[in-house]
Amino acid sequence: MKVKKIALVSSSIFPLFVIGFVFVQSLFVWINYNDKNSGLLAVICITALIFYYLGVFLGGGILPRFKVKASKKNLGKSRLVIHIFITINIILFIYYGQIPFFEYLINGKSPLLARRDFSGAFSSGYIEAFYYAKSILLRGVLPFVIVFIAMHDSTKRYYVYLIILSFLLMSTFEKANVFWIYFPLFLLFLLTSDFKKLFHSFLLFCFSFFIIATIQVSVFVTSIDDNKGDLIFSPQSDIIENGQERSSTKSTDIANTFLKAGFLPETPNYRFYLQYSSSQLAYLVNRMFWIPYITAYDTILYWKFRYDSKHIGASVNRHLAYLFGLNFADLEREVFRFQYGSGADSTGNANAFYGAEAFVAFGIVGVMIFSLIIGLVFSVFIFSYSYEGGLLLFSASFGLVNASFISMLFSGGLAFSLLVIFIYSKKVRWIK
Repeated sequence: MKVKKIALVSSSIFPLFVIGFVFVQSLFVWINYNDKNSGLLAVICITALIFYYLGVFLGGGILPRFKVKASKKNLGKSRLVIHIFITINIILFIYYGQIPFFEYLINGKSPLLARRDFSGAFSSGYIEAFYYAKSILLRGVLPFVIVFIAMHDSTKRYYVYLIILSFLLMSTFEKANVFWIYFPLFLLFLLTSDFKKLFHSFLLFCFSFFIIATIQVSVFVTSIDDNKGDLIFSPQSDIIENGQERSSTKSTDIANTFLKAGFLPETPNYRFYLQYSSSQLAYLVNRMFWIPYITAYDTILYWKFRYDSKHIGASVNRHLAYLFGLNFADLEREVFRFQYGSGADSTGNANAFYGAEAFVAFGIVGVMIFSLIIGLVFSVFIFSYSYEGGLLLFSASFGLVNASFISMLFSGGLAFSLLVIFIYSKKVRWIK
Protein backbone atom coordinates (compact mmCIF):
# COMPACT_ATOMS: atom_id res chain seq x y z
CA MET A 1 0.00 0.00 0.00
CA LYS A 2 2.87 2.37 0.86
CA VAL A 3 4.55 1.67 -2.48
CA LYS A 4 1.36 2.36 -4.43
CA LYS A 5 0.72 5.56 -2.48
CA ILE A 6 4.19 6.94 -3.25
CA ALA A 7 3.87 6.09 -6.96
CA LEU A 8 0.37 7.60 -7.17
CA VAL A 9 1.36 10.84 -5.45
CA SER A 10 4.61 11.30 -7.36
CA SER A 11 3.00 10.60 -10.74
CA SER A 12 0.24 13.13 -10.02
CA ILE A 13 2.49 16.07 -9.11
CA PHE A 14 3.26 17.12 -12.67
CA PRO A 15 -0.37 16.98 -13.94
CA LEU A 16 -1.57 18.98 -10.92
CA PHE A 17 0.97 21.70 -11.65
CA VAL A 18 0.03 21.93 -15.33
CA ILE A 19 -3.68 22.02 -14.51
CA GLY A 20 -3.39 24.44 -11.59
CA PHE A 21 -0.95 26.94 -13.10
CA VAL A 22 -1.75 26.94 -16.83
CA PHE A 23 -4.74 24.85 -17.96
CA VAL A 24 -7.47 26.24 -15.68
CA GLN A 25 -6.52 29.82 -16.52
CA SER A 26 -6.38 29.06 -20.25
CA LEU A 27 -9.76 27.35 -20.16
CA PHE A 28 -11.31 30.23 -18.19
CA VAL A 29 -10.14 32.90 -20.65
CA TRP A 30 -11.03 30.74 -23.66
CA ILE A 31 -14.59 30.19 -22.48
CA ASN A 32 -15.29 33.67 -21.09
CA TYR A 33 -13.49 35.76 -23.74
CA ASN A 34 -13.61 33.42 -26.73
CA ASP A 35 -9.85 33.84 -26.99
CA LYS A 36 -8.32 31.46 -29.52
CA ASN A 37 -4.78 31.69 -28.19
CA SER A 38 -5.97 30.60 -24.76
CA GLY A 39 -7.85 27.76 -26.43
CA LEU A 40 -4.64 26.72 -28.15
CA LEU A 41 -2.79 26.82 -24.84
CA ALA A 42 -5.49 24.65 -23.25
CA VAL A 43 -5.10 22.10 -26.08
CA ILE A 44 -1.33 22.15 -25.55
CA CYS A 45 -1.87 21.36 -21.86
CA ILE A 46 -4.20 18.44 -22.62
CA THR A 47 -1.79 17.04 -25.20
CA ALA A 48 1.09 17.40 -22.74
CA LEU A 49 -0.74 15.45 -20.04
CA ILE A 50 -1.81 12.63 -22.37
CA PHE A 51 1.71 12.02 -23.66
CA TYR A 52 3.22 12.48 -20.19
CA TYR A 53 1.14 9.58 -18.88
CA LEU A 54 2.02 7.57 -21.99
CA GLY A 55 5.70 8.16 -21.20
CA VAL A 56 5.24 7.13 -17.57
CA PHE A 57 3.46 3.94 -18.65
CA LEU A 58 6.17 3.07 -21.18
CA GLY A 59 8.96 3.96 -18.76
CA GLY A 60 7.52 1.71 -16.08
CA GLY A 61 7.71 -1.21 -18.46
CA ILE A 62 11.00 -0.78 -20.30
CA LEU A 63 13.32 1.31 -18.10
CA PRO A 64 15.39 0.07 -15.13
CA ARG A 65 14.03 0.65 -11.65
CA PHE A 66 16.25 2.22 -9.05
CA LYS A 67 15.74 1.45 -5.39
CA VAL A 68 17.11 4.13 -3.07
CA LYS A 69 19.15 2.68 -0.22
CA ALA A 70 18.92 4.11 3.32
CA SER A 71 22.54 3.72 4.47
CA LYS A 72 25.17 5.61 6.44
CA LYS A 73 27.14 6.02 3.24
CA ASN A 74 24.24 7.74 1.51
CA LEU A 75 23.62 9.83 4.61
CA GLY A 76 27.22 11.01 4.41
CA LYS A 77 26.71 11.92 0.75
CA SER A 78 23.64 13.97 1.68
CA ARG A 79 25.50 15.92 4.34
CA LEU A 80 28.36 16.54 1.92
CA VAL A 81 25.97 17.96 -0.70
CA ILE A 82 24.54 20.44 1.82
CA HIS A 83 28.04 21.47 2.93
CA ILE A 84 29.02 22.02 -0.71
CA PHE A 85 25.88 24.09 -1.32
CA ILE A 86 26.60 26.25 1.74
CA THR A 87 30.22 26.72 0.64
CA ILE A 88 29.16 27.79 -2.86
CA ASN A 89 26.81 30.39 -1.41
CA ILE A 90 29.57 31.76 0.83
CA ILE A 91 31.89 32.04 -2.18
CA LEU A 92 29.22 33.93 -4.13
CA PHE A 93 28.56 36.32 -1.24
CA ILE A 94 32.29 37.00 -0.85
CA TYR A 95 32.69 37.66 -4.57
CA TYR A 96 29.66 39.97 -4.59
CA GLY A 97 30.93 41.74 -1.48
CA GLN A 98 27.68 41.63 0.47
CA ILE A 99 24.60 39.57 1.28
CA PRO A 100 21.59 41.08 -0.54
CA PHE A 101 19.34 40.71 2.50
CA PHE A 102 21.81 42.72 4.59
CA GLU A 103 22.03 45.31 1.80
CA TYR A 104 18.35 45.93 2.36
CA LEU A 105 18.49 45.86 6.17
CA ILE A 106 21.65 47.93 6.64
CA ASN A 107 21.92 50.12 3.55
CA GLY A 108 18.23 50.40 2.69
CA LYS A 109 18.79 49.18 -0.86
CA SER A 110 15.72 48.17 -2.83
CA PRO A 111 15.28 44.37 -2.66
CA LEU A 112 14.51 44.35 -6.38
CA LEU A 113 17.77 46.10 -7.21
CA ALA A 114 19.68 43.94 -4.72
CA ARG A 115 18.33 40.78 -6.35
CA ARG A 116 19.05 42.09 -9.86
CA ASP A 117 22.59 43.21 -9.01
CA PHE A 118 23.40 39.92 -7.26
CA SER A 119 22.15 37.70 -10.08
CA GLY A 120 23.97 39.82 -12.65
CA ALA A 121 27.31 39.78 -10.86
CA PHE A 122 28.33 36.28 -11.99
CA SER A 123 28.06 36.47 -15.76
CA SER A 124 31.65 35.66 -16.69
CA GLY A 125 34.77 33.86 -15.56
CA TYR A 126 35.15 31.05 -13.08
CA ILE A 127 32.52 32.54 -10.76
CA GLU A 128 29.81 31.81 -13.34
CA ALA A 129 30.48 28.09 -12.85
CA PHE A 130 29.78 28.44 -9.12
CA TYR A 131 26.54 30.29 -9.84
CA TYR A 132 25.31 27.57 -12.20
CA ALA A 133 26.40 24.87 -9.76
CA LYS A 134 24.24 26.53 -7.12
CA SER A 135 21.24 26.51 -9.48
CA ILE A 136 21.73 22.85 -10.42
CA LEU A 137 22.14 21.74 -6.82
CA LEU A 138 19.15 23.77 -5.66
CA ARG A 139 16.74 22.33 -8.21
CA GLY A 140 18.14 18.94 -9.05
CA VAL A 141 19.77 17.64 -5.87
CA LEU A 142 18.85 19.60 -2.75
CA PRO A 143 15.15 18.55 -2.68
CA PHE A 144 16.23 14.88 -2.77
CA VAL A 145 18.93 15.40 -0.14
CA ILE A 146 16.81 17.33 2.36
CA VAL A 147 14.07 14.68 2.18
CA PHE A 148 16.68 11.97 2.71
CA ILE A 149 18.05 13.79 5.76
CA ALA A 150 14.55 14.40 7.16
CA MET A 151 13.90 10.67 6.96
CA HIS A 152 17.21 9.17 8.04
CA ASP A 153 19.25 11.76 9.97
CA SER A 154 18.80 13.07 13.49
CA THR A 155 16.02 15.58 14.11
CA LYS A 156 18.47 18.11 15.50
CA ARG A 157 20.73 17.98 12.45
CA TYR A 158 17.69 18.23 10.14
CA TYR A 159 16.52 21.47 11.76
CA VAL A 160 20.02 22.97 11.80
CA TYR A 161 20.40 22.29 8.07
CA LEU A 162 16.91 23.59 7.33
CA ILE A 163 17.51 26.87 9.20
CA ILE A 164 20.82 27.45 7.40
CA LEU A 165 19.33 26.64 3.99
CA SER A 166 16.32 28.86 4.68
CA PHE A 167 18.56 31.83 5.40
CA LEU A 168 20.66 31.25 2.29
CA LEU A 169 17.60 30.93 0.07
CA MET A 170 15.78 33.98 1.45
CA SER A 171 18.90 36.16 1.49
CA THR A 172 18.83 36.72 -2.30
CA PHE A 173 15.11 37.68 -2.41
CA GLU A 174 14.25 34.78 -4.70
CA LYS A 175 10.90 33.62 -3.34
CA ALA A 176 10.69 30.60 -5.62
CA ASN A 177 13.93 29.18 -4.22
CA VAL A 178 12.27 28.51 -0.87
CA PHE A 179 9.68 26.29 -2.56
CA TRP A 180 12.30 23.92 -3.93
CA ILE A 181 13.09 22.44 -0.52
CA TYR A 182 9.99 23.07 1.58
CA PHE A 183 7.14 21.63 -0.47
CA PRO A 184 8.73 18.19 -0.91
CA LEU A 185 9.14 18.21 2.89
CA PHE A 186 5.49 19.15 3.42
CA LEU A 187 4.36 16.28 1.19
CA LEU A 188 6.74 13.89 2.96
CA PHE A 189 5.40 14.73 6.43
CA LEU A 190 1.80 14.52 5.24
CA LEU A 191 2.36 11.12 3.66
CA THR A 192 4.19 9.81 6.72
CA SER A 193 1.78 11.52 9.18
CA ASP A 194 4.66 13.27 10.94
CA PHE A 195 2.62 16.32 11.91
CA LYS A 196 5.11 17.60 14.46
CA LYS A 197 7.84 18.05 11.88
CA LEU A 198 5.26 19.36 9.44
CA PHE A 199 4.23 22.09 11.88
CA HIS A 200 7.79 23.12 12.74
CA SER A 201 8.87 23.10 9.10
CA PHE A 202 5.84 25.14 8.12
CA LEU A 203 6.76 27.79 10.70
CA LEU A 204 10.25 28.04 9.22
CA PHE A 205 8.77 28.27 5.73
CA CYS A 206 6.44 31.09 6.79
CA PHE A 207 9.37 32.97 8.27
CA SER A 208 11.50 32.50 5.15
CA PHE A 209 8.89 33.07 2.48
CA PHE A 210 6.58 35.66 3.93
CA ILE A 211 9.32 37.95 5.21
CA ILE A 212 10.94 38.32 1.78
CA ALA A 213 7.53 38.40 0.08
CA THR A 214 6.35 41.18 2.38
CA ILE A 215 9.53 43.17 1.80
CA GLN A 216 9.23 42.88 -1.96
CA VAL A 217 5.50 43.54 -2.10
CA SER A 218 5.92 46.65 0.06
CA VAL A 219 7.91 48.20 -2.79
CA PHE A 220 4.99 47.75 -5.15
CA VAL A 221 2.40 48.81 -2.61
CA THR A 222 4.30 52.05 -1.93
CA SER A 223 4.28 52.80 -5.63
CA ILE A 224 0.60 51.94 -5.90
CA ASP A 225 -0.31 54.19 -2.98
CA ASP A 226 1.64 57.04 -4.53
CA ASN A 227 -0.39 56.63 -7.70
CA LYS A 228 -3.68 56.46 -5.72
CA GLY A 229 -4.92 53.28 -7.27
CA ASP A 230 -3.97 50.03 -8.85
CA LEU A 231 -0.75 50.09 -10.77
CA ILE A 232 -0.75 48.40 -14.15
CA PHE A 233 2.52 47.66 -15.86
CA SER A 234 1.86 48.05 -19.55
CA PRO A 235 4.22 46.94 -22.31
CA GLN A 236 5.61 50.51 -22.33
CA SER A 237 7.10 50.09 -18.85
CA ASP A 238 10.47 48.56 -18.12
CA ILE A 239 11.34 47.70 -14.50
CA ILE A 240 10.72 49.01 -11.02
CA GLU A 241 13.50 50.93 -9.34
CA ASN A 242 13.14 52.06 -5.75
CA GLY A 243 9.40 51.66 -5.90
CA GLN A 244 8.95 53.82 -9.00
CA GLU A 245 7.96 52.83 -12.51
CA ARG A 246 10.65 53.72 -15.05
CA SER A 247 9.60 54.28 -18.64
CA SER A 248 11.69 52.55 -21.24
CA THR A 249 13.76 54.79 -23.50
CA LYS A 250 14.52 52.01 -25.93
CA SER A 251 12.01 49.56 -27.31
CA THR A 252 12.53 46.51 -29.46
CA ASP A 253 11.38 46.72 -33.05
CA ILE A 254 8.56 44.28 -32.44
CA ALA A 255 7.23 46.25 -29.46
CA ASN A 256 7.44 49.53 -31.39
CA THR A 257 5.51 47.98 -34.26
CA PHE A 258 2.67 46.96 -31.96
CA LEU A 259 2.60 50.29 -30.16
CA LYS A 260 2.55 52.37 -33.35
CA ALA A 261 -0.17 50.17 -34.80
CA GLY A 262 -2.30 50.86 -31.75
CA PHE A 263 -2.64 47.13 -31.23
CA LEU A 264 -1.77 46.89 -27.56
CA PRO A 265 -4.01 49.61 -26.03
CA GLU A 266 -7.12 47.98 -27.53
CA THR A 267 -6.26 44.58 -26.11
CA PRO A 268 -7.97 43.30 -22.92
CA ASN A 269 -5.82 43.43 -19.80
CA TYR A 270 -5.73 39.67 -19.35
CA ARG A 271 -3.53 39.33 -22.42
CA PHE A 272 -0.74 41.81 -22.01
CA TYR A 273 -0.86 43.58 -18.69
CA LEU A 274 0.65 42.36 -15.47
CA GLN A 275 -1.69 43.91 -12.93
CA TYR A 276 -0.77 44.39 -9.29
CA SER A 277 -3.45 45.19 -6.75
CA SER A 278 -2.79 47.27 -3.67
CA SER A 279 -3.53 44.10 -1.67
CA GLN A 280 -0.39 42.11 -0.84
CA LEU A 281 -2.37 38.86 -0.91
CA ALA A 282 -3.77 39.69 -4.36
CA TYR A 283 -0.25 40.40 -5.58
CA LEU A 284 1.03 37.04 -4.37
CA VAL A 285 -1.93 35.14 -5.84
CA ASN A 286 -1.48 36.97 -9.13
CA ARG A 287 2.24 36.23 -9.19
CA MET A 288 1.79 32.53 -8.44
CA PHE A 289 -1.36 31.57 -10.33
CA TRP A 290 -1.72 34.08 -13.16
CA ILE A 291 1.77 34.97 -14.37
CA PRO A 292 2.71 31.38 -15.48
CA TYR A 293 -0.34 31.39 -17.77
CA ILE A 294 0.15 34.92 -19.09
CA THR A 295 3.83 34.32 -19.80
CA ALA A 296 3.06 31.15 -21.76
CA TYR A 297 0.31 33.06 -23.56
CA ASP A 298 2.63 35.93 -24.47
CA THR A 299 5.28 33.49 -25.69
CA ILE A 300 2.83 32.08 -28.24
CA LEU A 301 1.52 35.54 -29.10
CA TYR A 302 5.00 36.98 -29.63
CA TRP A 303 5.89 34.00 -31.83
CA LYS A 304 2.79 34.49 -33.97
CA PHE A 305 3.59 38.11 -34.75
CA ARG A 306 7.38 37.92 -34.80
CA TYR A 307 7.67 34.71 -36.84
CA ASP A 308 4.33 34.80 -38.63
CA SER A 309 3.27 31.53 -36.97
CA LYS A 310 6.18 29.64 -38.52
CA HIS A 311 7.76 27.15 -36.14
CA ILE A 312 11.36 28.07 -35.34
CA GLY A 313 12.75 24.58 -34.69
CA ALA A 314 16.14 24.26 -33.01
CA SER A 315 16.50 28.05 -32.83
CA VAL A 316 14.47 27.90 -29.63
CA ASN A 317 17.50 26.71 -27.65
CA ARG A 318 20.95 28.33 -27.51
CA HIS A 319 22.91 25.07 -27.68
CA LEU A 320 20.75 23.47 -30.38
CA ALA A 321 20.96 26.66 -32.45
CA TYR A 322 24.75 26.64 -32.20
CA LEU A 323 24.88 22.93 -33.04
CA PHE A 324 22.81 23.36 -36.22
CA GLY A 325 24.25 26.74 -37.22
CA LEU A 326 21.04 28.70 -36.59
CA ASN A 327 20.32 32.08 -35.06
CA PHE A 328 19.29 31.75 -31.43
CA ALA A 329 15.76 33.13 -30.94
CA ASP A 330 16.33 33.99 -27.23
CA LEU A 331 12.60 33.80 -26.60
CA GLU A 332 12.77 34.27 -22.84
CA ARG A 333 14.42 37.67 -23.14
CA GLU A 334 12.54 38.77 -26.27
CA VAL A 335 9.15 37.93 -24.76
CA PHE A 336 10.08 39.94 -21.66
CA ARG A 337 10.99 42.91 -23.85
CA PHE A 338 7.76 42.41 -25.76
CA GLN A 339 5.71 42.41 -22.57
CA TYR A 340 7.30 45.54 -21.15
CA GLY A 341 8.54 47.35 -24.25
CA SER A 342 12.03 47.39 -22.77
CA GLY A 343 15.17 47.84 -24.78
CA ALA A 344 18.07 45.65 -25.77
CA ASP A 345 19.88 46.56 -22.56
CA SER A 346 17.25 44.92 -20.34
CA THR A 347 18.23 41.74 -18.50
CA GLY A 348 14.81 40.37 -17.61
CA ASN A 349 13.61 36.94 -18.73
CA ALA A 350 10.07 35.70 -19.25
CA ASN A 351 10.36 32.02 -18.31
CA ALA A 352 7.42 30.20 -19.85
CA PHE A 353 5.69 26.82 -19.54
CA TYR A 354 7.67 24.18 -21.44
CA GLY A 355 4.64 23.34 -23.59
CA ALA A 356 4.63 26.84 -25.08
CA GLU A 357 8.31 26.51 -26.02
CA ALA A 358 7.78 23.04 -27.51
CA PHE A 359 4.85 24.28 -29.61
CA VAL A 360 6.66 27.39 -30.84
CA ALA A 361 9.64 25.25 -31.84
CA PHE A 362 8.09 22.14 -33.36
CA GLY A 363 4.30 22.49 -33.23
CA ILE A 364 1.94 20.07 -31.51
CA VAL A 365 4.29 17.21 -32.43
CA GLY A 366 6.96 18.93 -30.35
CA VAL A 367 4.60 19.02 -27.38
CA MET A 368 3.96 15.29 -27.82
CA ILE A 369 7.65 14.38 -28.03
CA PHE A 370 8.78 16.63 -25.16
CA SER A 371 5.97 15.37 -22.93
CA LEU A 372 6.69 11.75 -23.79
CA ILE A 373 10.34 12.24 -22.84
CA ILE A 374 9.30 13.94 -19.58
CA GLY A 375 7.07 10.96 -18.76
CA LEU A 376 9.91 8.54 -19.48
CA VAL A 377 12.34 10.50 -17.30
CA PHE A 378 9.83 10.94 -14.49
CA SER A 379 9.02 7.22 -14.51
CA VAL A 380 12.51 6.54 -13.14
CA PHE A 381 11.66 8.60 -10.06
CA ILE A 382 8.07 7.38 -9.79
CA PHE A 383 9.04 3.71 -9.85
CA SER A 384 11.93 4.18 -7.45
CA TYR A 385 9.11 3.70 -4.92
CA SER A 386 10.89 6.06 -2.55
CA TYR A 387 9.87 9.32 -0.95
CA GLU A 388 13.22 10.84 -1.90
CA GLY A 389 12.89 10.00 -5.58
CA GLY A 390 9.16 10.60 -5.92
CA LEU A 391 9.08 13.94 -4.13
CA LEU A 392 12.00 15.21 -6.18
CA LEU A 393 9.43 15.53 -8.96
CA PHE A 394 7.87 18.47 -7.13
CA SER A 395 10.78 20.74 -7.96
CA ALA A 396 11.08 19.33 -11.49
CA SER A 397 7.34 19.84 -12.14
CA PHE A 398 7.38 23.34 -10.70
CA GLY A 399 10.31 24.14 -12.96
CA LEU A 400 8.64 22.81 -16.11
CA VAL A 401 5.61 25.02 -15.55
CA ASN A 402 7.91 28.03 -15.45
CA ALA A 403 10.76 27.10 -17.80
CA SER A 404 11.61 25.21 -20.96
CA PHE A 405 12.22 21.47 -20.89
CA ILE A 406 15.75 21.72 -22.27
CA SER A 407 16.66 24.37 -19.68
CA MET A 408 15.25 22.23 -16.87
CA LEU A 409 17.08 19.17 -18.18
CA PHE A 410 20.48 20.81 -17.86
CA SER A 411 20.68 24.12 -15.96
CA GLY A 412 17.55 23.12 -14.03
CA GLY A 413 19.27 19.99 -12.76
CA LEU A 414 16.85 17.33 -14.04
CA ALA A 415 19.60 15.36 -15.78
CA PHE A 416 21.70 15.61 -12.62
CA SER A 417 18.74 14.27 -10.64
CA LEU A 418 18.89 11.07 -12.66
CA LEU A 419 22.55 10.73 -11.72
CA VAL A 420 21.67 11.24 -8.05
CA ILE A 421 19.08 8.44 -8.18
CA PHE A 422 21.70 6.11 -9.67
CA ILE A 423 24.33 7.06 -7.06
CA TYR A 424 21.93 6.45 -4.17
CA SER A 425 20.55 3.20 -5.58
CA LYS A 426 20.85 -0.10 -3.81
CA LYS A 427 20.37 -2.05 -7.01
CA VAL A 428 19.13 -1.79 -10.58
CA ARG A 429 16.75 -4.35 -12.00
CA TRP A 430 15.17 -4.50 -15.42
CA ILE A 431 11.45 -5.00 -15.71
CA LYS A 432 10.42 -7.44 -18.43
